[in-house]
Parts: sequence; C-alpha cells; structure tokens
Amino acid sequence: MVFDAASRTDPFRTMKFKVSIPDLGIKNMGFSKVSGISQESDMVEYREGNDSLVMRKQPGLIKQPEVTFERGLVTDLDLRTLLVWREGTSTFLGNTADGVGLGLYKQTVNIGIMNRAGAVAYELTLNDAWPMRIEYGDLDASTSEVLVVRFVLAHEGLNLGALPLSEMATLFGAVLGA
Repeated sequence: MVFDAASRTDPFRTMKFKVSIPDLGIKNMGFSKVSGISQESDMVEYREGNDSLVMRKQPGLIKQPEVTFERGLVTDLDLRTLLVWREGTSTFLGNTADGVGLGLYKQTVNIGIMNRAGAVAYELTLNDAWPMRIEYGDLDASTSEVLVVRFVLAHEGLNLGALPLSEMATLFGAVLGA
C-alpha cells in the first residue's frame, strides 16, 4: 500500500470558526466557544397484537437542542446588535395579532468552519433561531478571569454543510447497495 499525501483529507479543527447572522448585519462575529450543536430523533416503539414478540422501532419527531455561544464581554456593535435582538424578541412576539412583526425575531445563523487558510470550508446553519437567554459570568473580585457572556439560541432546524449532488448520489447509491 502506497501512502498518497495528496489524497489525504484531515479533519477540521474546532478552534477556527466564525458566526454570521446576515439579516442583522453580523458578518464575522467572534466567539470563544459554541456548544450544543446536535439533532436527535425520538424513537417510537410500536407493536400490534398479532405481531411477533419484537417491538418495531421507527423515527419520531426531531428535537433541536439549544445552542450556546460564549465570548468575552466587550462593547462592540455586534454585541449591541445581539442585545437589541434579544430585547426585541418579546416585542416582536407581542405584535403578531395583526401580522406585524411575524418572523422578524427569527433569524438564520451561520457557523462557518474554517480551514487552515482561513476560508470557510464547511458551514452549519441554524434555521429560525432566536435568543432565548443571555447569561453573564460570575463577578468575582478575587480573580483575574475574563467576564464571559453566553447567548443561548433556540432554533427550528440544523442544516449541515450541503454535499454536491454528485456526492449525494454516490453516497445514497453506496447505502442502498446500488
């Protein structure tokens, strides 16, 4: 077996990413940590009386856990925009009787995973995200730690970086045994 360095693909590192919220004008907001990016399906068990003694299992509803964004507290325009978005969420929700404000509080949030050269190589997208909580770190005069602010976003869907159509066909062909 010959080692071919040109065909080797290394996994992305967790330390290089950027966050953007296009409709709020946030293009490259820095965060020190993003956690909670996941999806999970409920499992539905089913059995009819004349079936064998084995329960059938099938996928149920898909759950979208909250995603937490952490960064050191600094006063910049992006932070103020997030705070206004958070404060405005309750206002937007209150103005939905006449249709005004519907959907304004829900935003698309893109998390770009960057390669070594600093270009976005993979993107995760949170659909219809809105800020459900903001947390500030503990204030402690006996330490010299950075004050961390956490934004917790609820969302209604996670899109993983899209594969080109040719790769999807190859993938599904392999899965289906074609």
